[in-house]
Amino acid sequence: MAEHDSAPPGLTSAGPARHRAPTPPGLPAQLADRFTVTAALSAAPGVHRYEVFDHDGAPLVLELAARATLFDDPLSAFHGAAAVCFGPTTPPTPIAAAARALFRFHHPAIPRPREVGTVGLRPWIVTGRPSGALLGALLDPVAATHPRWAPADALALAEALLEALAHAHARGVTHRALSPDTLYWGPGGLGLVGWTSAAVDGAPPPDSPVGAP
Repeated sequence: MAEHDSAPPGLTSAGPARHRAPTPPGLPAQLADRFTVTAALSAAPGVHRYEVFDHDGAPLVLELAARATLFDDPLSAFHGAAAVCFGPTTPPTPIAAAARALFRFHHPAIPRPREVGTVGLRPWIVTGRPSGALLGALLDPVAATHPRWAPADALALAEALLEALAHAHARGVTHRALSPDTLYWGPGGLGLVGWTSAAVDGAPPPDSPVGAP
């Protein structure tokens, strides 16, 4: 799926808004200076997720650990709450899980990671923002101003999702947090975000209560 597009089939949209949302209180100043937050999204426990633009106007998704980890390494397998250092086969922390999963993929529905880092020992990752709109907004019966979906559009979304998940599963990754808040849909097809709960080679992030691996 092309990143940053317009509306789903049969729907109308002006595309991603560029208005600045109030800076979330949990967003460190270093990241607030680099990225313009346009929306705070639902995320996995222990993770904050935002739609943002960078200084070049590129639409992105920023995911930030809600608390500090033990070491200043966004790709480590250290878990601050447990206060222990895990071995090579131990599940990575959520941001590390997302990064390790995303670097395995080469699929148009799954945005590539752009940058990983830490701020105040809190790992973060930035990916491209998929085109279209979040499925949760499109299905909201109160907020939605769009016509009902045609059966063919719903079938196209389901087929695209199954194909993207098959790509991930073949590479040892299970998403584990599918919801209307992790799916984008637009004329270019599907976009799938929210990989911070992913199980990589069968190991989910520690203390992650999002379903079974």
